[in-house]
Amino acid sequence: MKKQLLPLIMLVSVASFAQETDSIKSRNIDEVVIQSQTIFTNKDKNEKASSFTYIGTKELQKYNYSDANRVLMGKTGIHVVEEEGFGLRPNIIIRGASSLRSSSINLMEDGVLAAPAPYVAPAAYYFPTMGRMAGVEILKSSGQIMYGPNTIGGSMNMLSTQVPNKFSGFLNASYGNFNTYKVYTHVGDKIGKFGYLVEYFTNNSDGFKELPNGKNTGFRLNDGMIKLLYDNSDAAIPNKLQFKLQASRQNSNETYMGISKEDFNKNAYQRYLSSELDNIEINQRQYLLSYQIEPSKKLHLNFDAYRNEVTRNWYKVNDVKAGGNKVGLSNALEMADNSNEMLALKGAYNADNTIYIRHNDRDYISQGLQFNGHYHLGKTGMVRFGARYHYDSQDRFQADDEYLSTSQGLALKKRGSAGSQDNRIEDANATASYVQYQQEFGALVATAGVRYENITLRQRNYGRSDADRTGKDLKTTINKVESWIPGLSLLYKINDGLKVFGSVHKGFSPPGIQQGQKEERSWNYELGTRFNNNFVDAELIGYINDYSNLLGADTNVMGGNTGQGDLYNAGEVLIRGIEAQLRYTISGKDSEINFPVSVNYTYVDSSFKKDFQSQVFGTIKEGDALPFIPKEQLSIEVGANIKNFRLSAIWRYRGDFSNKVWQGSIPEANLVPSMNILDVSISYKVNRNATVYTNAQNLLNQTYLSSLNPSGYRPGMPRFVNVGVRISL
Repeated sequence: MKKQLLPLIMLVSVASFAQETDSIKSRNIDEVVIQSQTIFTNKDKNEKASSFTYIGTKELQKYNYSDANRVLMGKTGIHVVEEEGFGLRPNIIIRGASSLRSSSINLMEDGVLAAPAPYVAPAAYYFPTMGRMAGVEILKSSGQIMYGPNTIGGSMNMLSTQVPNKFSGFLNASYGNFNTYKVYTHVGDKIGKFGYLVEYFTNNSDGFKELPNGKNTGFRLNDGMIKLLYDNSDAAIPNKLQFKLQASRQNSNETYMGISKEDFNKNAYQRYLSSELDNIEINQRQYLLSYQIEPSKKLHLNFDAYRNEVTRNWYKVNDVKAGGNKVGLSNALEMADNSNEMLALKGAYNADNTIYIRHNDRDYISQGLQFNGHYHLGKTGMVRFGARYHYDSQDRFQADDEYLSTSQGLALKKRGSAGSQDNRIEDANATASYVQYQQEFGALVATAGVRYENITLRQRNYGRSDADRTGKDLKTTINKVESWIPGLSLLYKINDGLKVFGSVHKGFSPPGIQQGQKEERSWNYELGTRFNNNFVDAELIGYINDYSNLLGADTNVMGGNTGQGDLYNAGEVLIRGIEAQLRYTISGKDSEINFPVSVNYTYVDSSFKKDFQSQVFGTIKEGDALPFIPKEQLSIEVGANIKNFRLSAIWRYRGDFSNKVWQGSIPEANLVPSMNILDVSISYKVNRNATVYTNAQNLLNQTYLSSLNPSGYRPGMPRFVNVGVRISL
């Protein structure tokens, strides 16, 4: 495969960079944009000395994706580890950073941190609903120092629908396989200085996996949003005030329980009977008050006050006992298919047994105040600055219920005692600030900046026998960290279309709470070139992330021993990569009839720099590679835009990867083989207001292994076809 890919790399390097998705300049001019809520602006899109990806509304609508994995899969420098097939809880890796629930990226919505508890518990069991987004911004390398706390992998900002400048309405409704339907609608208007937007999204499916008793394995998702705007842009001192309230509820019959390799080869889409009660319910709410003011033409200021609330309870099989000792789910699934434990999981063990189902009950709060701004120093200089005070917390209150596994399903034996499996509160107080200075010297643009993070992490563990939290067994742990995070970048404009750029910056991620755990540290280097004109967009980038301390999480989803989610020091690692993309539009982008072709390629090499005994990865040998990261991935997309008719097809290749650290050849027990999938979209614009479409995901119906985590073999989604209509007013 590598020999086949090298000519494509050479082709891209000759052509040099570009944006493979719709231009930022194509954003709807009939909307009111709050500048603090976006990473990129129309003015500086191609002037960034950093690699980035922008995915706009047209691109998101093209395949009608509501799966973040599908949206990001194949984008340069980004890897995803699929889990349940619908992308409800994506595992996103940017430039080798941890895949655990996207915990090593700055996940934001409208410029505000969106993970349930970004400092103390960043694993994104709640992920903003992709199906209601108007755009996605991803920024890598030195530009991240403005967005923290993580500055190693990348920052991902999801853009919600903006308040329109005039009355408008929109409806997108579709129906497809597995009784899957989606409805997305919004309506808004601006009357004088006042504007509003009301939005609703629902997505329901029966699921594509099969329980022996025929029970539903799907999900229900509802998400609504209201925005209220006061736009005083025509005042002597222009300003805007906007309030946003957004809430979602998800109920998913999803499990951590995969299946054995033997059963996967028989029927990849089966589930074991003992997982029939597995279910996760997530309730989420976001409040955001944003104020933007321009005291002068040179000075722009933005202020945000935000609060995110998330509650979730994942009720799922955690352990099994059948004729012996209690065995964790992951270990049980590695036993022989005829073992007592495996038979109990399948409902085929006739003697006494116990299935332990855990209430993974957690409440999260994330709130803060932040401001940012920029000041123009003449025509060639600019200072950007900002600060944030942030607080977040995680409350874990968990118990195990006990069931008897029978051929008819599960029968309750005993309810668990509240807090008997976990009873702790963790919180973080963090202050952060940054300043960045940019100066043009003719064709050269230099940018230098520094970020400061001051974090106090605290855990209050009440013990497993103090459900009332009287404090009789209370143990308190505190960890503090302070860090300065500098960055420098250079951009040189060879001509209007061709630019070269490079950067170096310090990488940082907050540590775990346990004493002795250090922050994640690295030095990151990038060198690239990009080219743009009416026919061609191209980019070629090489990067190095040199970790002096990698962090790993001990969780079930990562194959950990305790499943508690604690972060531990994981050693020194070197990650090197190449990112290349080319987009060529036959007949030109501005032509009514054109044929776009795009190629994206990513190569990653990772290795531990010395032997190490890790609490997460076990025994590490020098040269071992990181898990979950394929060395190569490639996507090729072709399209035909003929007046009102649109046809797009994208083929994606993902190389082999291992679910554990490895060296040489990946052991078969840890191997997730390479996969090839093809998605196709066809649409026709009936009139100025209505478009009909059909989309196919995994058109060739490939059966492929998506992951071995958490706990066993897990399939990707089989062929999925839907039909739908979009109506704009």
